[in-house]
Amino acid sequence: MTMHLGPRGTPAYRRARRRQRLSQRISNFLAIDAMSPRDVYCGLLWYGKFKGWNPKFPLAAFREICGAWPRPQDKEGEPVRPPIELEQWIINNGPKRKKGKHG
Repeated sequence: MTMHLGPRGTPAYRRARRRQRLSQRISNFLAIDAMSPRDVYCGLLWYGKFKGWNPKFPLAAFREICGAWPRPQDKEGEPVRPPIELEQWIINNGPKRKKGKHG
């Protein structure tokens, strides 16, 4: 359900959007926290391969999410498409594109 936030650009609108984004981040974090470490690693592995990123991306992202390097048993699964909450975390916290010299 979409809530009407009022005219864009107003302070009330910005506060309401900030609260919505915070609420979404918290629910994403709780969903990721409920996942098993193996599922998190396999989702990160799939996403990294899909995007063609550095093979060490899943290791670094796993450490950022879980606070520790993945154990050998966490790496045993097959790469599977991650749930939307993990994809959103990757989009918001994953590798950033560096701007070139001219913009």
